[in-house]
Order: sequence, then C-alpha cells, then structure tokens
Amino acid sequence: MPPLISLTTKPSTSKSPTTASKNPSLCSSNRPLPIGCSSITPLIGSPKLRRNSKFRVHTSIFSTLLLWDFSALPIMMGGEDYRTKPEDFTFPPKWVPFESTVAFRIFEIRRIFDDGVVGDDKNVSELYRLGATINGCDLIAVKSCSEFEPEWLQLLEDLHRKPVIPVGLLPAAVDDGGGDRDGGWSVMREWLDKQGKESVVYIAFGSEAELSQDELTEVALGEDKGQGLVWTSWAPQPRILSHDSVGGFLTHAGWGSVVDGVQFGRVLITLTFVTDQGVNARVLEEKKMGHEIPRDERVGSFTRNSAAESIRLVMVEEAGKNI
Repeated sequence: MPPLISLTTKPSTSKSPTTASKNPSLCSSNRPLPIGCSSITPLIGSPKLRRNSKFRVHTSIFSTLLLWDFSALPIMMGGEDYRTKPEDFTFPPKWVPFESTVAFRIFEIRRIFDDGVVGDDKNVSELYRLGATINGCDLIAVKSCSEFEPEWLQLLEDLHRKPVIPVGLLPAAVDDGGGDRDGGWSVMREWLDKQGKESVVYIAFGSEAELSQDELTEVALGEDKGQGLVWTSWAPQPRILSHDSVGGFLTHAGWGSVVDGVQFGRVLITLTFVTDQGVNARVLEEKKMGHEIPRDERVGSFTRNSAAESIRLVMVEEAGKNI
C-alpha cells in the first residue's frame, strides 16, 4: 500500500502557532474528483423572496437532511409520529417520495435520540425547538444548491410548506498569505510542497466530534507511519485542501467540511460521529461523491484495517475511480 497521510485533527483558522511532529501517512492518486456544485443561488432578487413583501424571522440551516428526516412541523412539535424508537429511524421516512437509502445508522440515532428527538419532563427536545423556529419563519434559507440536491430541496419545501431558498454552498475563501501567524501554514506548506500531486490524504474531524482513545488509535494504526505530518492543534483547512498535493479527505462529514472538500474536488472518505453527519455521508455515497468507512452499525466501532482499506480503495484501486 502506498504511503497514507494524517495532517491534522482539528481544522480552523486559529492564529496561534504550534509545534508539528512528523509521523503520518500518504496515499497516491492521479485523478481529479468532479465537483458536485458549480454555482451559488443569489438570495437577493430571488422570485420567491419577491413574492413575500414582509418577513418576521429567517432561519439558516446548514443541512437540508435533518429537516426532511424529522418530517413536517406537526410531528417536529410533538405531533403523532409512527417512529417511536431509535430503530424506526434506520429506514428512510415514509414521506420520502423517491427511492433512497439515506437514513441514520442505529448507533447514530441512539446518540441523539433522548435529547434530540424525545426530550424529557424538564426540557423540550431539540427537534421541538427546531420546529418552533421554523414555525416562526416565512422562509427557510439553506446552505446548499440545486445542482447538488434538487430532490431534497423540493421535499423540504413540500414538507414545511414554506419557500426554501438554496443560497449556495458559500465556499471559504483561500488566503494565499503564509507564515506561522496563520495556524502554522508555512510548516504545512513546506511539507506539502515536497509531496507528489494528489498523493496526500488530509485527515480532520472538525471541532465538535470527540473521538475516544480507541477510535484515535484505530485511525492512527490504519496509517503507514513515518511518512507524513501530524498537526495536533488548529489548522487552516481551506489552504490545506487547496494544495495540489492533496487528493483525498478523510472527514467526519460535517457540512462545512463537505463543502470545503467539494470546493477543491477532493475525494471524500467519511467517518461520522454526531447529528447530521451520518445522513450527509449517506447522500454523498448515494451520489458517488464519497465512501464511508465500514463499521459495526450497533455501536459505531471500526478497525484500523477498515480505515486503511477504505483509503486504499478510493485513492489507489481501480474500483474507487467511480467515486
């Protein structure tokens, strides 16, 4: 297996320099990834907005997928739902009118079911809060575009009976400046400049996903040692992904990171942890834009071998060219 790589554990734009330790892995790839979205739908001047002359509240949703999965407002705000236990959320909801495999894994929904879906005597659920917010809005602005998920955007509008405005993916701007003042970018760039084109797999799990020690160990042992760069603090993710030596992105599938990866045409390898990350990963795989690392669906565990084999599949093997 060619060298794999690990560059960082937390993407950010922190200006605090840190010390890097050299000890990653690299994978080689010689092909680009088609970018799924090419345009931004402008919010100002939209026909849907012109039809509404007064507005009370807007809500901006990072992902369309949580909203359709939890259905229309009456169910979100405590109405009767045929799904009463976590297992019921592991299948596409009945109100999805087209063929799809997008749903939660059992370990994903169990992590959010009590607080996110059910609530308790002292606190309403996060689902109820979301429904109440939408109920007070005249429209829903979504960080997405019709090129990427037209069917889901239409379903969202049908379910909530409000205008849904895809404002575009709003990709991050890449600052060409350098220096340690910007998250140690000069150190990273120097290392990346020495690597072959699209030969690096960038690994980052966002700022909210907390990996257990076992999970960190399996990710680390799924890499070839001594051939890359490990960064243990914040890192400038858009700059890293924009570098020509980066070919793949092992990500938690948070929507911001998905957008960053798509923006620069990087193949996405997903390892999800909380909230909408699981359904984001399902949609990416369904659209052949990503590949999920296989894991035990009951508890979410995975092995070093499954991590290494997934990276090898998308970066090296012939079968991965369809992604």
